[in-house]
Amino acid sequence: MVKLTAEQQELFGHLEPQAFVPAKGAWGRGGATNVKLGTASKSLVRKALLEAWGNTAPKSLVRKSDRPRGS
Repeated sequence: MVKLTAEQQELFGHLEPQAFVPAKGAWGRGGATNVKLGTASKSLVRKALLEAWGNTAPKSLVRKSDRPRGS
């Protein structure tokens, strides 16, 4: 599971709908996203992990270069 913003969750779900699935209920509406590792591409999982980390890490640790393009 990764915690994404609603926009990120929608984007990843659009790119790989079988791999990135919102968690059920309020958790999913809050950005909790289940990742089916057997289905997801490695590169997209990596991007999702970096996005999730950037969303929750202290801003002093997040450099602009750490974020995937378009963030």
